[in-house]
Amino acid sequence: MWLLVLALHGLAHADEPTTAWKFSGFGTLGLTQHNSDHASYRSNAQQANGIANEWSLKNDTVLGVQTRYQASDTVDFTLQLLSRHGPRNNFDPQVDWAYMAWHVTPSLNLRAGRFIAPVLMASDYRNVNYSNPWIRPPLEVYGLLTLNNVDGIDAIYRGSLGKLTYALQPFLGQFKLPLGAGRSIHYHRMRGINSSLQAEDWMFRLAYMKSDHSLVDEFGIPYRVLRSQIAAPACGLAGRPGPGCETVYPGYAAVAQALDVEHKRSNVLAVGGSYDDGDWVVQGEFVRRMAGSVVASGQSWYVGAGRRIGEWMPYAVLARHWADTQQYVLKPAAAYAGRPDRVVRNSSTDQSSISIGLRRELGRNLAIKGQIDWLKPEPGRYGGTFGNGNLFPNVPPPTGKFLSEYGAIRVMTVSLDFMF
Repeated sequence: MWLLVLALHGLAHADEPTTAWKFSGFGTLGLTQHNSDHASYRSNAQQANGIANEWSLKNDTVLGVQTRYQASDTVDFTLQLLSRHGPRNNFDPQVDWAYMAWHVTPSLNLRAGRFIAPVLMASDYRNVNYSNPWIRPPLEVYGLLTLNNVDGIDAIYRGSLGKLTYALQPFLGQFKLPLGAGRSIHYHRMRGINSSLQAEDWMFRLAYMKSDHSLVDEFGIPYRVLRSQIAAPACGLAGRPGPGCETVYPGYAAVAQALDVEHKRSNVLAVGGSYDDGDWVVQGEFVRRMAGSVVASGQSWYVGAGRRIGEWMPYAVLARHWADTQQYVLKPAAAYAGRPDRVVRNSSTDQSSISIGLRRELGRNLAIKGQIDWLKPEPGRYGGTFGNGNLFPNVPPPTGKFLSEYGAIRVMTVSLDFMF
C-alpha cells in the first residue's frame, strides 16, 4: 500500500508526465555435465538438487524478462521475472525485481521495492550470462552468499571528480530466500553500502553488509540443525525412549546453540576490481563472510582474464574458497561411557578451481561459450558446489570418504547466451 501511495504522489507532482513502456529480456541455454559418481553439481544454492554425471540443461538454463513503465519524467516502475531451476525442482518464474524509482536529481535516485542485493561486483547482472565474460560468475565467490535480493529501499548517488566517476549506494531491507525441502533463509535487518570508482578502463568496488539470518522449515519453525541431525539417534529424542542429549553428552546444549541458525549474524565485506581496454578483460574479487552458526565464517577470491581476438575470447579463471571450520567434540558422561564420541563441524566447504574457456560472439547480443572447470575439494572437505551437505555427525562421514578423496572433478559446460 505504501508503495502505491508513493507512486501516486510522484504522478501527481510530475510537471510534464510522459508514459512509455519498455520491454527487454535475456537468457541462457546451458548444457552441463560432470564426471563424478560421488557428487551432484549445482550452480545455485536455490536449486532443489544438482545434476548427476550426465548432460543436463537444468543447471545453467535461465530466461528473464523485464518491463519498465515510465510514469513521469521522474518516476518509473521496473518488474523483472526470472525463470530457472529452483527449490521446487521446476522452472516456475519468480519475481526478481519489482521496484519504483524516483529520480530526485540527475545524480540521485531513490528506489523502493525488490532489487538485487548490491554486495558483489556482478550482483546486478549475475543472471545475465551474456554480460559475464565467462560461463557463470565463479561459484567459490558467488556461491558463498546464499543471497539474491533485498525487499526494502536504497539510494544511488553518482558523481564525478575530474576523470573519475563514482557511485554510492546505501540500502536497507530484508529478504526471504526459498531453499529445497520447504526450507528458507530469512535475512533480517539488512543494511549496507556499496561504492564504486571508475577511471577510464579501470573499475574498483567496495561493499559491506550487516544482517541477521535464520533458517526455517516449511512451517516457519527455526531449523535446529544439530538436533535434527544428531539428537534422535544419539540421545533418544524425537519420540524415542532415553535420556536427553545434555545428560548423555555434557556441553551438548552449548554446541547446539552455537550451530543453530536463528537470528545469527551474517555480515559480508567484498572488494573487487576490473580492467577492460577493449582487448584485455581482467576481473577479481575477494569476499569475507562473517557468520555465527552452522554456516561458518569464510573467505573466497577469484581472478580471471580474457583476450579478445576478433570475435573470439579465450579466458582462464582461478578461484578458491575456505571456511573457518570449527570442530566440536562431545564426549559421553561417565554413566554413558560406552557411547562413542560425537564429532560435529559447521560448514566444511573448502574448495579451489581452475577454469578455461572460449567465447565467440555470434552477433549483436548473442554469444556462445564453452568452459571446462576442474573443481578440487580440499582434504577432509566436501566442497561448496556439491549437494552432499555441510554437517557431518561423524568423521569420517557415513560414506566412509570425503569427496576430496576422489580427486578433482571435471565440469564441462556449453552455453548460448542472448539479450533482446
